[in-house]
Amino acid sequence: LSTADQDQPMDGELPSNLNNDINTSQQSAPASTIYQMEFDVEHIGKNRPQNKRQAIWRYCIASTPGVDDSTTICEHVAQLVWSTHSGKYAIKVDGEEVYSNVAKGSVLE
Repeated sequence: LSTADQDQPMDGELPSNLNNDINTSQQSAPASTIYQMEFDVEHIGKNRPQNKRQAIWRYCIASTPGVDDSTTICEHVAQLVWSTHSGKYAIKVDGEEVYSNVAKGSVLE
């Protein structure tokens, strides 16, 4: 730190030159809002339905690009499928599996 930086109070605020950089970068990003449309949990096990569960979230992301102030809405689906018996679980977003693992114990119970 330079001596000029050391003379400024340390009250949690950023130096004024950093605040300007942050404010201009935040203003250029489009405004987005997330809306939850639906949430559902089902028991989907073949032999014993309570052994496998599926949670589905349907949500929309509404964003305003900024130029003509028109709103763009994108609908998405997130899905969690897990076995309460084996601990296997998988996460899918828009039908594509993005993560899977095996939990030790009944962590997701």
